[in-house]
Amino acid sequence: MFVQAPRSDIYVVMLGIALGAIVLGCLFLVLVLNRYGFQTKAQASAGPANPVALGALEKNSENPFTVHL
Repeated sequence: MFVQAPRSDIYVVMLGIALGAIVLGCLFLVLVLNRYGFQTKAQASAGPANPVALGALEKNSENPFTVHL
């Protein structure tokens, strides 16, 4: 008995596009990790990046992220 295979529709195309996006994202992730030698641990900082800016924040008693309208 011969049964005809179902035809592909738009959902099959969307699955293919999603698969391509996932593969492309994984490739970009590997390229970025390659820049850092595949090291995922953060290194300790030697000190504050800008001590003057941090000192200005400490003098201000308000939250630096407060928005006044």
